[in-house]
Amino acid sequence: MVFFQVTGHEFLEYDDNQNIYQNELVTRLTPANLVHFWQKPFAGMYIPLTYNFWSLQAKVASFLPAGHATELNPYLFHTTNLLLHLANACLVFFIVRRFVNNDWATLLGALLFAIHPVQVEPVAWITGGKDLLSAFFSLLSLWLYIDYAQSSSVGRWRKASYLLALGFFLAALLAKPGAVVVPLLALVIGLLLLHKNIKQLAYDFAPWVIMVLPIVIMTKMAQATAAARHVFLPTAWQRLLISGDSLSFYCLKLLAPLHLGPDYGRTPQFVLQHDWHYLTGLLPYILAFVLFWKARGAYRAAAGIFVLSLLPVLGIFTFTFQLISTVADRYLYLAMLGPALAASWFINQTKSKAAWGISLAILALFGIKSATQVPIWQDSITFNQHAITINPRSWTAYGNLGNAMAQQNQQEVAIGFYQQALALKPDDEKSTFNLGISYSILNQTEAAIAAFRKTIELVESDTHKDNPYKTEARRDAYFNLGIEFDKSERTFEAITSYQKAIASDPAFAVAHANLGDLYAATGKIDAAITTYQKTLALDPSIKGVNGNLGLLLAAQGNLATAVGHFNKALAQAPNDLPVRLNLGLALYQQKDFAEASRQFLQVIQADRAPVEVSAEAYNGLGAIYMAQGRWQEASDALQKVLQFAPDHQYAKDNLQKTLDEINKAR
Repeated sequence: MVFFQVTGHEFLEYDDNQNIYQNELVTRLTPANLVHFWQKPFAGMYIPLTYNFWSLQAKVASFLPAGHATELNPYLFHTTNLLLHLANACLVFFIVRRFVNNDWATLLGALLFAIHPVQVEPVAWITGGKDLLSAFFSLLSLWLYIDYAQSSSVGRWRKASYLLALGFFLAALLAKPGAVVVPLLALVIGLLLLHKNIKQLAYDFAPWVIMVLPIVIMTKMAQATAAARHVFLPTAWQRLLISGDSLSFYCLKLLAPLHLGPDYGRTPQFVLQHDWHYLTGLLPYILAFVLFWKARGAYRAAAGIFVLSLLPVLGIFTFTFQLISTVADRYLYLAMLGPALAASWFINQTKSKAAWGISLAILALFGIKSATQVPIWQDSITFNQHAITINPRSWTAYGNLGNAMAQQNQQEVAIGFYQQALALKPDDEKSTFNLGISYSILNQTEAAIAAFRKTIELVESDTHKDNPYKTEARRDAYFNLGIEFDKSERTFEAITSYQKAIASDPAFAVAHANLGDLYAATGKIDAAITTYQKTLALDPSIKGVNGNLGLLLAAQGNLATAVGHFNKALAQAPNDLPVRLNLGLALYQQKDFAEASRQFLQVIQADRAPVEVSAEAYNGLGAIYMAQGRWQEASDALQKVLQFAPDHQYAKDNLQKTLDEINKAR
């Protein structure tokens, strides 16, 4: 009831683009693409199971009607998110029920998990599906471990429960590495709720810890540039204060979930430059001491689950999103298991009807707040405008608004948003690059060149060689700089730019194709042929390259190979009449008159063929008829040429020859 409206929402210009609908590795379901995500991190994350899950959804969504803003259907993804959240709420119910012998109290805790406003972000955001999927496997793992730990028998099911718990934990890690905390959560449950001894718990969790190590290493590699991209790195003491501030922030949002947004701008620098950080940074540690001194087992366990679930993202460890904010609502998703347990335990212990009434009233308020929060996530413009109202310093929101406007072809408006993003963060190479793209679309070539050069300057100023974003950003900036130089007929600079794009990424097939075009245009035929061949070796699907290569090879007399490339070009684009004409000419030179005639006739019979193409097709047909001694048909074809191109000297000369032959026959 609260979240159902998400099923009609769109993709967001907030990572949904790079992760899903503009990611060909996801939208093109192939075995190679599925395996790709298992081989190495993608976009700074090693979450192969999540990407494969998105790939399968994308395949199904491709058969459904498109969304309003994208070709790929977004509604299936949103529905899947909602179903995952429903499944997770049920799992929370079953886990809490193990320790609270009251179904109604357990239901109240599960509803707190299900409809609390901080849960809107992961449910309403398609990319938040990684949090939902990881939590699903994490909760399954915890539930099965509890079943294993509470079982008094030593039968097969007990062993199966343990192995399944271990397997689901691995799946959770592969969905999102933040699941690394699951053994800690199970440890808290084992100590404080199941009252297991340390020795038994150490024995139980040794395999879990071993399983964690490679995932931690892979995640560290994926996030290797997080520290490098941070201008400011806190000291150990500052990290403790930042972590305490994060806990204070989360506790506040838990109790009073107001002014929720995707970007709170609560970076380490922002926190530490305000004096209140001593209060917000130290208060949670004081409260933790009091809680563990005074509270009973279930409350201690709930607090432990809450804090340990957040441990990787509190600020003790540096992570990429800290460039934007240390805190985010989605980080609370699995952590909400703790408050759900505490709420159920409290209401079960409290027999007062007033307590029940107040609890139900709070749940109702949370449900209303969530229901009013969900529409904010309906589309990119609404979403990012709200982000700015929550944090006027959100340079990411301004940049994303620019992207949303650019997609709607409102380039002038987009430029304004990119400039606002750069006013807040002048070294944001993504905004400078996107600014260049908008200038390019508006044919403001010099402004586009300046923006792409600024992008290159920013990228080159990053001295960290292991930055995976650096190569891609440099490549794209040089490539688009080449396009702008080519548009302004600065050929040498365009060639140099394409060469630098290729130097950044030797497998960048499109840059090879454009470079080949420039080599051909400047008479460097051998270099053009070699470059086109390299392009096709990298990506045979690029349109236009086979046709251009065929033309160059035909000019060199390599007709058989040229014909092969023309046929490949037509297999990609059957309606490309100039290529079909060139194929006909090459076949004519090989004296394959029957096939050449068929190609020329297809050009002639095509709708809306360009005049010059039709003229050359009739001219080729006339030449074939002349070679076959079919003089009257040759005369008719050549007269057609002159109707299209009255000054066609070759056709005039051949027409005279045909008329002479016709007169001789008479």
